[in-house]
Amino acid sequence: MIKSSFNYLYNQPYILLCLTTLFWAGNFVTSRTISAEFGAIPLAYIRWGIALIILTPFAIKYVKADWALIKKHWIILSLLSATGITIFNTFVYIGLRDTTAINALLIQSLGPIIVFLWSFILFRNKLRPTQMLAICISLLGVFYIVFKGQIGNIINLNFNIGDIYIIVAIIFYSLYSALLRNKPNIHWLSFLYMTFLLGEIMLTPFLIWDLLTVGNHMFLNIHSISVMAYVAIFPAIIAYICFNRAVALVGANVSASFFHLIPVFGTILAIIFINETLQTFHIIGFSLVITGIYIGSRKQNAITS
Repeated sequence: MIKSSFNYLYNQPYILLCLTTLFWAGNFVTSRTISAEFGAIPLAYIRWGIALIILTPFAIKYVKADWALIKKHWIILSLLSATGITIFNTFVYIGLRDTTAINALLIQSLGPIIVFLWSFILFRNKLRPTQMLAICISLLGVFYIVFKGQIGNIINLNFNIGDIYIIVAIIFYSLYSALLRNKPNIHWLSFLYMTFLLGEIMLTPFLIWDLLTVGNHMFLNIHSISVMAYVAIFPAIIAYICFNRAVALVGANVSASFFHLIPVFGTILAIIFINETLQTFHIIGFSLVITGIYIGSRKQNAITS
């Protein structure tokens, strides 16, 4: 029963992408609460370390079976690890120390456009008119949510150094998304484990530098431990499984259009956990985002079927 349910879910790209963006929204919300006091690089390092410990008993036999292919394709595995693991999450955590939630949401909403640009530069993939329309509609929905239905609120925006880190993070994760089509034909657990492991290895020198120069102190308490457990299990392991599989099923361009669900889920989480009130601009923004995603994925869904 459990296996059949997993197999069904594993072949439903749009459910997988909804789960991915839900967990990523939680990552933005929860990690921001400890990134300043805990240290961005130590937080990223511990996140991947916990994820590796959890994955090891499940993945090690597949890694051994795929070892020849892993060695053969070490360059693309290293590139995917650097862009999707080491750089992306570390820069997000660094950026969240200084930027606001509004700025972070606005910047991440550019993700689908950057994925399309990488896909065109690397593979000459062209953007369909319906995809461009879909991006514009869902992007409008994001702006409507962020600015609370008042476009005049844009004049109150202030950009800072944290925004630059978030921009760099989104650029590199968009590259990771586009490059997933070139990942080696190995078991999905082997791929997940090796990208996490290589990403952790690449992050190690920066952790040492951070501890020696910045001297971040890791404040361990119930809250910080809970946040680390969440970001390791849900935004790391489960979200990466879901996203990697969805890209394999429907491609990077369609998958990227779901990035605009992050502010939607972020708002829903805020309503549930911090008692934010659901307002009209939320509903209008949600409707625009969902409409854009539906338009962008409709033709792809017909092709897949």
